[in-house]
Amino acid sequence: MTVPIPVAPPVPLHPRLRVVPAPDPDPPYDPEPYWERPRLRAVPEQLPIEWAGRSRRGRAGAAGPAEPPGARQAAWLLVNAYLEVLRGRRRAGQLAATAVGEGVEQLRVVHPQPDRHVTLRRLYVTGSVPDKAEVVVTLDEAGRVWALTIQLVRLPCGWRCAYFRMV
Repeated sequence: MTVPIPVAPPVPLHPRLRVVPAPDPDPPYDPEPYWERPRLRAVPEQLPIEWAGRSRRGRAGAAGPAEPPGARQAAWLLVNAYLEVLRGRRRAGQLAATAVGEGVEQLRVVHPQPDRHVTLRRLYVTGSVPDKAEVVVTLDEAGRVWALTIQLVRLPCGWRCAYFRMV
């Protein structure tokens, strides 16, 4: 005697898969670059103090030469690339594209160390000639502070490093 065996409907080997888009890895907020951020000061640049024995005459030009447009951004980019070379994340030869003349050789003599942690403390830019800018940068490495002096020149292709020295 044959008895029919009840058979269940076939079960799929895998449940239905649904493909969803990957989340956006970038943050939704993109702050302005360092050189475009507003600079807030707790104290005005020039305090209205009259020192004994000094007059206010002749102080109109005491502010110093103006900063050439675009020089701060070029200096900031060059210094950050230099820090990447010091940390071993970039080759020193890549800095040569941002320099001319004597600056090329000065930038190639960099000794990278991957465990080095150097941070940018301050960046000062001044210009007394229209197409030149002098830059002084202070860097910090584990409590040891040192400086860089950079001279930038404006060429038709943009700002380039003409002189670079670690002090």
